Amino acid sequence: MNYLKNNDKIAAYEWYINNNPSSAWTPNASQKFEETGDYYVTLVVISDKGCKGSVTKLIRVEDEFALFIPNAFTPNNDGKNDVFLPKGTAFKNYSLGIFNRWGELLFNSTEFTNGWDGTFKGEKCPDGVYTYKINVIIEGGKAKEFVGKVSLLK
Repeated sequence: MNYLKNNDKIAAYEWYINNNPSSAWTPNASQKFEETGDYYVTLVVISDKGCKGSVTKLIRVEDEFALFIPNAFTPNNDGKNDVFLPKGTAFKNYSLGIFNRWGELLFNSTEFTNGWDGTFKGEKCPDGVYTYKINVIIEGGKAKEFVGKVSLLK
């Protein structure tokens, strides 16, 4: 096999993804990956003299994990911001716990669409700062924990 030399002129480009030919035959190809996973991307260049050179790189495509956690909510039944409800994407398991300043569990849920309405045993909780603990499992099985404070304001 002849190898590419510094003074050779590039005549062709060949791209392969997981050893399958791509439709791109230019030096600056782009590829959109629809699925998560590992992809081996190879560029083969061919000189005007028939010499070849190649490079292979691993591209890891992961889900984009995001979690937005509000720092306050107002459970006053005005239809606006009445429930403490984090929002996010790209995780499998979810649990939310709300604790008072003495560490007593006031609310717990494993349903991402079920937030805390500011009550405990059917009674409205007083204005104040409460602690939340959120556990999620993201793509690949990695566990993440978030602990912080949320203000209940009426």
